[in-house]
Amino acid sequence: NIIYKAIAAEVEYAPQHLGDVSLEKMFRESTLMFDQFNFSGGIFTFRTDLSDNYEGGDFSAEGTGDFGTQIFGDRTYGGYANQIPTRTWIPRNKMRCRFINVRFQHSGARETFGLNGYSLTFNDTTTEKAYQP
Repeated sequence: NIIYKAIAAEVEYAPQHLGDVSLEKMFRESTLMFDQFNFSGGIFTFRTDLSDNYEGGDFSAEGTGDFGTQIFGDRTYGGYANQIPTRTWIPRNKMRCRFINVRFQHSGARETFGLNGYSLTFNDTTTEKAYQP
């Protein structure tokens, strides 16, 4: 048996504060946008100024991680995939904050991914009482 070792990849974006770091915001959900969805999956986590540890969850994509194991010409080159964005809920203890960090992790042998970006959905009501008792 041949065992292929995965190369861990991690993408962490700059903190998102929506233009004013002094106001408290409420983020509800996030969407990852990939070039193709033909890898096995990854981990999507969040960190905020009020909750410093990363928290989130795994998600599955449409790939099988078996590129190169089929008979040549049997499947579409690169596997079957689409460009449907992946939506996820932001954990409850990460929703309210002044800024939020988004991180994507992938560790799969014989797989590639192309991360085009992400989006955040938030309530447009903010408060100036972010750190007052």
